[in-house]
Amino acid sequence: MKKFLVLISGVLLLAAFGISGYLLTKTPLNDREWDPLFSKLNTITTKEDGGIVIHNLRNFSYGSSTIVSREWNDTTINPDDIEQVYFFLDHFSPIRQVGHTFVSFHLKDGSTMAFSIEARREAAETYSFINGFLNEYELQYLWGTERDLVTQRTVYKNEQLYRFPLALSREQAQAMFKGFVAETNNLAAQPRFYHTLTANCTNMLAKIVNKHYPGTLPYDISWNLTGLSDYYLEKQGFIVLGSASPEELRTRYDLTAHRSELIENASLPSKDFSLLLADF
Repeated sequence: MKKFLVLISGVLLLAAFGISGYLLTKTPLNDREWDPLFSKLNTITTKEDGGIVIHNLRNFSYGSSTIVSREWNDTTINPDDIEQVYFFLDHFSPIRQVGHTFVSFHLKDGSTMAFSIEARREAAETYSFINGFLNEYELQYLWGTERDLVTQRTVYKNEQLYRFPLALSREQAQAMFKGFVAETNNLAAQPRFYHTLTANCTNMLAKIVNKHYPGTLPYDISWNLTGLSDYYLEKQGFIVLGSASPEELRTRYDLTAHRSELIENASLPSKDFSLLLADF
């Protein structure tokens, strides 16, 4: 038995060295043949009047299992107009601990834009947890319309999506936006790899916030088990339960319950679509 354990330990050690050596040979790049959903990088320009131009804002339209239209637009906003932030949790797996997260920023005129940290996939490449450990995907900071990111998941992919209002002041919402904007150009200039545990959709959101506002979000296991991130935000006071139980809150903010309406209105102008969400 002792010899067997020594043999197994040796095999595992060699495998670890082999994987480490393999990963060191790989270099993150921006110039690959990308899946259409990730074909363009966002960059940011700041105007003299303080306006922020988001280049290549994604604004796709979706039907059930089809991409109906593909648009990438340049959009200018005034950060001072941001009034509210929403947190989205997408349960794309039957495993409760697994999920994708992103946020959206709402402006006083009713317009919105969303920010999602993605595993940037090449054409014909699919996402897997294992590949996410092996530097198979680049990291992407994706800006898109709220309509795009919501209907992609609820209409096109038929996944369960929750939308929670965050308990942030206007000043905090604007500060969060500015932090994400600051990092967008950095990643476009210096590509990095996505990693399932250490550089994913949730912990990179938290790391960016903490980089610009240290200590705001203490580490939690939900940084790695991203499907638990709503519970984490409740514990931190950013999602307010009030008199509702956690289960009642999730029922209230479950967009999947409105899927038929989302399908019917998936091609609305972006602002009108966000106003529709506000009525749910």
